[in-house]
Amino acid sequence: MAFFDDLSRKVSRGTKNLADATRLNALVAESKKQIEGLYRNLGSAYYEAHRDDSAAEQPELIAALNRQFESMAQAQDALRQLRGLSKCPNCGAELPQNSLFCSTCGARQPQPESPAPTGVCPNCGAPNQPDHRFCAACGAALSDAPSGSEGV
Repeated sequence: MAFFDDLSRKVSRGTKNLADATRLNALVAESKKQIEGLYRNLGSAYYEAHRDDSAAEQPELIAALNRQFESMAQAQDALRQLRGLSKCPNCGAELPQNSLFCSTCGARQPQPESPAPTGVCPNCGAPNQPDHRFCAACGAALSDAPSGSEGV
Protein backbone atom coordinates (compact mmCIF):
# COMPACT_ATOMS: atom_id res chain seq x y z
CA MET A 1 0.00 0.00 0.00
CA ALA A 2 2.93 2.35 0.66
CA PHE A 3 3.94 1.97 -2.97
CA PHE A 4 0.58 3.31 -4.17
CA ASP A 5 0.61 6.16 -1.65
CA ASP A 6 4.10 7.16 -2.82
CA LEU A 7 3.01 6.90 -6.46
CA SER A 8 -0.09 8.99 -5.75
CA ARG A 9 2.02 11.74 -4.11
CA LYS A 10 4.45 11.77 -7.08
CA VAL A 11 1.61 11.98 -9.61
CA SER A 12 -0.10 14.68 -7.58
CA ARG A 13 3.13 16.69 -7.33
CA GLY A 14 3.78 16.24 -11.08
CA THR A 15 0.26 17.41 -11.91
CA LYS A 16 0.67 20.45 -9.66
CA ASN A 17 4.05 21.23 -11.25
CA LEU A 18 2.55 20.92 -14.74
CA ALA A 19 -0.33 23.24 -13.80
CA ASP A 20 2.10 25.75 -12.28
CA ALA A 21 4.36 25.61 -15.36
CA THR A 22 1.37 26.16 -17.66
CA ARG A 23 0.19 29.13 -15.60
CA LEU A 24 3.69 30.66 -15.53
CA ASN A 25 4.16 30.13 -19.30
CA ALA A 26 0.86 31.92 -19.91
CA LEU A 27 1.99 34.76 -17.62
CA VAL A 28 5.31 35.07 -19.52
CA ALA A 29 3.51 35.06 -22.90
CA GLU A 30 1.08 37.75 -21.72
CA SER A 31 3.96 39.86 -20.39
CA LYS A 32 5.78 39.58 -23.74
CA LYS A 33 2.62 40.65 -25.55
CA GLN A 34 2.20 43.66 -23.24
CA ILE A 35 5.86 44.65 -23.67
CA GLU A 36 5.58 44.45 -27.48
CA GLY A 37 2.51 46.69 -27.36
CA LEU A 38 4.33 49.20 -25.16
CA TYR A 39 7.34 49.20 -27.51
CA ARG A 40 5.00 49.78 -30.45
CA ASN A 41 3.30 52.68 -28.63
CA LEU A 42 6.66 54.17 -27.61
CA GLY A 43 7.92 53.95 -31.20
CA SER A 44 4.75 55.54 -32.55
CA ALA A 45 4.92 58.34 -29.98
CA TYR A 46 8.60 59.00 -30.78
CA TYR A 47 7.92 59.03 -34.52
CA GLU A 48 4.98 61.42 -34.14
CA ALA A 49 7.09 63.76 -32.00
CA HIS A 50 10.18 63.67 -34.26
CA ARG A 51 9.06 62.86 -37.82
CA ASP A 52 10.08 66.33 -39.05
CA ASP A 53 13.07 66.69 -36.70
CA SER A 54 16.32 66.51 -38.67
CA ALA A 55 18.31 66.03 -35.43
CA ALA A 56 16.22 63.09 -34.20
CA GLU A 57 17.82 59.79 -33.32
CA GLN A 58 17.50 57.01 -35.92
CA PRO A 59 17.05 59.37 -38.91
CA GLU A 60 17.18 56.45 -41.37
CA LEU A 61 14.22 54.74 -39.69
CA ILE A 62 12.24 57.97 -39.60
CA ALA A 63 13.03 58.59 -43.29
CA ALA A 64 11.97 55.03 -44.15
CA LEU A 65 8.69 55.50 -42.28
CA ASN A 66 8.10 58.82 -44.06
CA ARG A 67 8.65 57.10 -47.43
CA GLN A 68 6.23 54.31 -46.48
CA PHE A 69 3.56 56.79 -45.41
CA GLU A 70 4.00 58.73 -48.69
CA SER A 71 3.80 55.53 -50.73
CA MET A 72 0.67 54.47 -48.87
CA ALA A 73 -0.95 57.88 -49.41
CA GLN A 74 -0.25 57.68 -53.16
CA ALA A 75 -1.78 54.19 -53.33
CA GLN A 76 -4.82 55.39 -51.38
CA ASP A 77 -5.24 58.33 -53.80
CA ALA A 78 -5.04 55.95 -56.77
CA LEU A 79 -7.65 53.68 -55.16
CA ARG A 80 -9.95 56.65 -54.60
CA GLN A 81 -9.60 57.63 -58.26
CA LEU A 82 -10.40 54.07 -59.37
CA ARG A 83 -13.51 54.12 -57.21
CA GLY A 84 -14.56 57.57 -58.46
CA LEU A 85 -14.01 59.16 -55.04
CA SER A 86 -12.18 62.20 -53.74
CA LYS A 87 -11.02 63.17 -50.26
CA CYS A 88 -12.43 66.17 -48.40
CA PRO A 89 -9.50 68.52 -47.68
CA ASN A 90 -11.23 69.68 -44.50
CA CYS A 91 -12.09 66.41 -42.70
CA GLY A 92 -10.63 63.62 -44.87
CA ALA A 93 -13.95 61.92 -45.64
CA GLU A 94 -14.30 60.07 -48.95
CA LEU A 95 -16.87 61.59 -51.32
CA PRO A 96 -18.05 61.10 -54.90
CA GLN A 97 -15.61 63.05 -57.13
CA ASN A 98 -18.00 65.76 -58.28
CA SER A 99 -19.49 66.56 -54.86
CA LEU A 100 -19.95 70.26 -54.26
CA PHE A 101 -20.08 69.86 -50.45
CA CYS A 102 -18.78 67.27 -47.99
CA SER A 103 -21.55 65.09 -46.60
CA THR A 104 -19.60 64.72 -43.32
CA CYS A 105 -18.45 68.24 -42.44
CA GLY A 106 -20.36 70.39 -44.96
CA ALA A 107 -17.23 72.06 -46.39
CA ARG A 108 -17.41 73.29 -49.98
CA GLN A 109 -15.29 71.04 -52.18
CA PRO A 110 -12.78 72.41 -54.68
CA GLN A 111 -13.85 71.74 -58.25
CA PRO A 112 -11.33 70.81 -60.94
CA GLU A 113 -10.91 73.46 -63.57
CA SER A 114 -11.97 72.24 -66.98
CA PRO A 115 -9.97 73.55 -69.91
CA ALA A 116 -11.58 76.43 -71.70
CA PRO A 117 -13.28 75.37 -74.90
CA THR A 118 -11.35 76.56 -77.91
CA GLY A 119 -13.47 75.33 -80.76
CA VAL A 120 -16.95 76.35 -81.78
CA CYS A 121 -19.09 73.96 -83.78
CA PRO A 122 -19.72 75.36 -87.28
CA ASN A 123 -23.08 73.58 -87.33
CA CYS A 124 -24.68 74.51 -83.96
CA GLY A 125 -22.26 77.01 -82.38
CA ALA A 126 -21.66 74.89 -79.24
CA PRO A 127 -18.26 75.27 -77.54
CA ASN A 128 -16.00 72.18 -77.76
CA GLN A 129 -12.67 71.09 -76.30
CA PRO A 130 -9.57 71.33 -78.53
CA ASP A 131 -9.11 67.55 -78.73
CA HIS A 132 -12.68 66.87 -79.90
CA ARG A 133 -13.07 65.80 -83.50
CA PHE A 134 -16.86 65.91 -83.41
CA CYS A 135 -19.26 68.29 -81.68
CA ALA A 136 -20.43 67.00 -78.30
CA ALA A 137 -23.80 68.72 -78.83
CA CYS A 138 -24.79 67.81 -82.41
CA GLY A 139 -22.16 65.33 -83.65
CA ALA A 140 -20.97 67.46 -86.59
CA ALA A 141 -17.31 67.21 -87.64
CA LEU A 142 -15.28 70.04 -86.09
CA SER A 143 -12.32 70.10 -88.45
CA ASP A 144 -10.85 68.60 -91.57
CA ALA A 145 -9.17 65.94 -89.38
CA PRO A 146 -9.53 62.46 -90.85
CA SER A 147 -12.44 60.49 -89.54
CA GLY A 148 -11.98 57.21 -87.70
CA SER A 149 -11.18 55.33 -90.95
CA GLU A 150 -7.38 55.39 -90.69
CA GLY A 151 -5.72 52.08 -89.98
CA VAL A 152 -8.64 50.12 -91.51
